[in-house]
Amino acid sequence: MAGDEDEPEARFHDPMPVGYVFVPKGDVYMTKNCRKETHSADLTVYVVVNKRRKPIGLRCPASIVEVVQESNQATAAKRAEAVQKRDAAVEGDFEEALKRLFPNTPKETIPKIVSHALKKRSRRVGRSGTVQLDDKVKLVVRAHIRHEHTEYEQLLRQGTARERARQQVYSKLNEIARLWGGRPAKGAGTKRKAEDDDGDETRITRERSKLLKRQKKEQRVKTAATGADTARLKKTEKLERKKARKKMTREERQLLAEKSRTSKVSALRVQTRRMAREGIESLGGTEKEPIIIDDSDGQEAVFTRDEDTDFDDGNESDWSDWSDISFGNGTGKKSQRNDHHWTKPCRN
Repeated sequence: MAGDEDEPEARFHDPMPVGYVFVPKGDVYMTKNCRKETHSADLTVYVVVNKRRKPIGLRCPASIVEVVQESNQATAAKRAEAVQKRDAAVEGDFEEALKRLFPNTPKETIPKIVSHALKKRSRRVGRSGTVQLDDKVKLVVRAHIRHEHTEYEQLLRQGTARERARQQVYSKLNEIARLWGGRPAKGAGTKRKAEDDDGDETRITRERSKLLKRQKKEQRVKTAATGADTARLKKTEKLERKKARKKMTREERQLLAEKSRTSKVSALRVQTRRMAREGIESLGGTEKEPIIIDDSDGQEAVFTRDEDTDFDDGNESDWSDWSDISFGNGTGKKSQRNDHHWTKPCRN
């Protein structure tokens, strides 16, 4: 082991001890037996490491390495046969446990699950030596359902974070796992009707349809929550604007007050125009400060307190009696800007 007293570390480019050769990492039979025979001969084994101090091989006496190589070649066929028998036994035990824990698993799916889980040097849970067989089978089946029978892979391709994608398919994964395990769907209890013998694929399709309905319901709930978040955000922005107004300088407050006054004056002008049309006599203006009414064509008609504004009495014939209509801005002179800009004198 790297760092042990009997196995000092060495870099690949360090000088090679006399009589030693390099044994690369990868062939378990070679590294294991070279180390064992070197220690038996009371000699030193050097562990060769890379820049990150990870082992990449051994340095052992050349004579011992030659003996181990001959033994390796002589026993290769026998050991390969033994490995095949051992692998077959492991696969058989794994498949038996899978059928026992998940009896409704589609038959064509079982070989795929077993071969994928027990692939050598894959570091998958099926090859773990520290996890119990039943636990390994449960983890492997759930992983298969997640990748093959849910939208997990599609979510990952769309950029969804791994943990969030797992959460989104969690309910569907559980439903299919319960179905394969021969257990009723969650919440069905004893009232669940007996399913027809349509085959495993038909049952999965039926359960998937239920899951899709459930997902649509969850999406509606999520949409409603999003609407509530939007309303909360608007309320927060309103409060922030209110706080900002409190922090305004004196000049800024005066400017805001001026804008507000201008808005009120515009509203007053509209009201004054309505009063004039309805024949209300007093508009509250004076000669020095007349009330200005925006005419419909964008011009301005000027009235004072002394003028009688009740001229629209609905009788169009009365307009013929008006002979002294002056044009312009009330001076009696014709306007050079617009011939239709007029004022009316008071009727006595």
